[in-house]
Amino acid sequence: MAKLVRDNIPGLIRASGRRAVTRQLDDDEFAAALLDKLAEETAEVRSAATAEAVLEEAADEKRLKRGGFATRCWLEDQCLGY
Repeated sequence: MAKLVRDNIPGLIRASGRRAVTRQLDDDEFAAALLDKLAEETAEVRSAATAEAVLEEAADEKRLKRGGFATRCWLEDQCLGY
């Protein structure tokens, strides 16, 4: 499934031995993708099973490990090998 991904995700994919097919979004694409990402993140918060999980999702602690969205990275596909 193609989607906006955090800045460090392509590197994490490559570190696992897969190939990340990406491109950088233009301004209009990025704005639309951010709205989609907001809906996705909202769904994750709503489906969190515990108060701790809600706080983790709401605080966006994933940013430290996976990065933000500064590179406007759109993940087209990920494949095994190179």
